[in-house]
Amino acid sequence: SKWHPNNKHLILKGLLHDVAECYTNDISGPMKKIPEIRPDIKKVEHALDTAIYEAFHMSSMTHEEEAIIKEADNYAQRLEGHAFMQSRGLQWTGLPDVSIIELQNFEQPISNVDAYNRFLDKFNWCIT
Repeated sequence: SKWHPNNKHLILKGLLHDVAECYTNDISGPMKKIPEIRPDIKKVEHALDTAIYEAFHMSSMTHEEEAIIKEADNYAQRLEGHAFMQSRGLQWTGLPDVSIIELQNFEQPISNVDAYNRFLDKFNWCIT
């Protein structure tokens, strides 16, 4: 992938990629795939994402940016599933494999306050 740790624009989009869920909550993947409601969910999510990106003077995500962020999101899901679920997240399909070294190097959970502060530190770095 074309991920680069100093790409502030991409990192900011990654940080904000689920912000619409503040308004819609986290709608599960299987729910989003129901044909009768999928177009409406996508329309609402797109409108919210557009408003969020406009508020930060950013363009909408390109397909390449979406793919990079989705790859990172899936990677995080695989690591978190393994670290925190009794099933090790093995029932989730379509996620990337991770090595035993990556799993062992996965950081231990931190407090909500520490997570919030890390988010803000990275967010502020992106917008400066």
